[in-house]
Amino acid sequence: MAVAAISLMIMFAYYMGTGRYIFPEFAALAVGCWLVPKPVWRYSRGRLVALAVVCAVCGMGVSGLCAWFDVSNRVGFFSAFLLAGLLFSVTHTSIRPLMSAMLLPVLFGERRIGYPVTVLVLCLILVLVQWLMEHKGSRMRFDFVPVEGHALVRMFRFVLLSVGLVPLLLFSSVKDYDFLIVPPLIVAYVEFFNSSSGFTQRPVAVLSQIAVAALVGSVMDQAGTQLIVSHIVAKTGWQPALMAGLLSVVSLTVLFFYARCSGFVFAPAAALLVIPFFRNPGFLYPLFIDVSAVYVVVVPLLFRSYVERLVARFEHWCGEVEKKSV
Repeated sequence: MAVAAISLMIMFAYYMGTGRYIFPEFAALAVGCWLVPKPVWRYSRGRLVALAVVCAVCGMGVSGLCAWFDVSNRVGFFSAFLLAGLLFSVTHTSIRPLMSAMLLPVLFGERRIGYPVTVLVLCLILVLVQWLMEHKGSRMRFDFVPVEGHALVRMFRFVLLSVGLVPLLLFSSVKDYDFLIVPPLIVAYVEFFNSSSGFTQRPVAVLSQIAVAALVGSVMDQAGTQLIVSHIVAKTGWQPALMAGLLSVVSLTVLFFYARCSGFVFAPAAALLVIPFFRNPGFLYPLFIDVSAVYVVVVPLLFRSYVERLVARFEHWCGEVEKKSV
């Protein structure tokens, strides 16, 4: 079902002739909300839809401000990351792939109304299908349990995480290597700072799954969409959208087969596979993704315990201040 939904999204984008109708992180959300049997994030369906639309609109706003004041999109990207952290903190949710809804328009300069509308429609489909799966008994129902702790403490954590993004942002800005900081990689970065996540115990398997997703997506886009489609469409008259949809089915099937062999599915990898279908990143896309993936996995592994200690100290300080003020 997830493969079909993601492929239909890609087909629609090709049919409309523009990438703004693709929300790559929908692939990751579909994996987490439909395929993974246990709850991956803390959220309610209403908060998922509302937060997704707010993130999309805020991302467009940040992108517009960067263009208006002629500010580098890297500055906007950094600001959008903090703003997304603030939204997650005050809503007590942890559905981190929605961060992509805010970061993507800033990175790629998307400021058209079609983008938030697409995010809204896709998220409505997401929660509707999830509700139907729970109603039919094909998926266990899970109640929303808010993330514990004070919002200020969780926001402080995001501020600390943002410091680790600075070297990557600076390096990517040297020659505008946008694909070093694609939103699914930033989602992976935040996930690996979460000590309760099972992914942190399997960094090599996660890196291999990311590498496979980037390679398959790039090959299918370059060798498939760019070469095969042009010849087949010319000879048979088939719509490019149909061919792109078929290629996406093949790509996602390969990725999910590899993920099944690995014993788990890393949701952001599905989003990384989708990106080449609407950005045409070229054959260097897997290299960019692999280099950045090593950074977003290794840095959290090295500094997670230090960040946890700083957060614990800040939480203790907040508690002392609150006691004194009473």
